[in-house]
Amino acid sequence: MASMGFDVEAVRGDLHIVDVGTIQKEVGKGSTKPWMEFLRRTLTTKKDIDGVDLLVIDSLEALEVLAKFEDRRTELFRFFEWLRDLGGTTLVLTEASSDTPFLGLEPPQPRRDETFLADGILELKMHPISDVEVQRRVRILKMRGSHHRTGFSALVFEDGRFQVTPVISP
Repeated sequence: MASMGFDVEAVRGDLHIVDVGTIQKEVGKGSTKPWMEFLRRTLTTKKDIDGVDLLVIDSLEALEVLAKFEDRRTELFRFFEWLRDLGGTTLVLTEASSDTPFLGLEPPQPRRDETFLADGILELKMHPISDVEVQRRVRILKMRGSHHRTGFSALVFEDGRFQVTPVISP
């Protein structure tokens, strides 16, 4: 945050980070304790004590590995329902798929159960505009209950602020 020009001290009391490494230590490696239940208790406590109303899960893929989902679709459904019941706003980050092969390998096909469960989907990408420049872009793919543009807009970061502007270059 500081490297982008944000005042870290101004938000220190309002920003709470629950590190999955800490949860792993509490639960214990190789433990049979229910990891997701511990996460739910931790987040509920944070919300009740600290009044957290914005939660960011980074990333869904990491959560799946740590929680050892056996029935992905069912467990995701339960998790998203629990997040809705928790109240507030939750951003769940997922890895973007690429249309471009990397090192000659075909990109993995994304699993999209979460797209049906989410109320909104924002896509962020780095778009090449020349051989040496890229532009941050953002678009709303889904926002349940609202009408919105689905095309990309430029996401510009200047003077410590983000702005969304029309895309100028192709």
